[in-house]
Amino acid sequence: MHVLRIEQGIIDEREQRAQQLAKQVAAANMAQVKEMLAADVDTLRAKLPGKAEAAAEHALDMKYLRERQQTLAHDLSNLSPQS
Repeated sequence: MHVLRIEQGIIDEREQRAQQLAKQVAAANMAQVKEMLAADVDTLRAKLPGKAEAAAEHALDMKYLRERQQTLAHDLSNLSPQS
């Protein structure tokens, strides 16, 4: 009976140690994931266009739209009604 208590104590200690190690591994994994996410966010922020790039892109978009409207207006004005 006494031997069983000692063995059970050893088993309990090992289970506690295993749980502690599992918690440490989970905490380390969480820290690693947080660092990876932070690095990814930094990378994405670095790729975002600044105000100057955004303004230049907007100007090109507006130029394209104006030219497209002029082309369409010209094409529509050249259509002759079919009789």
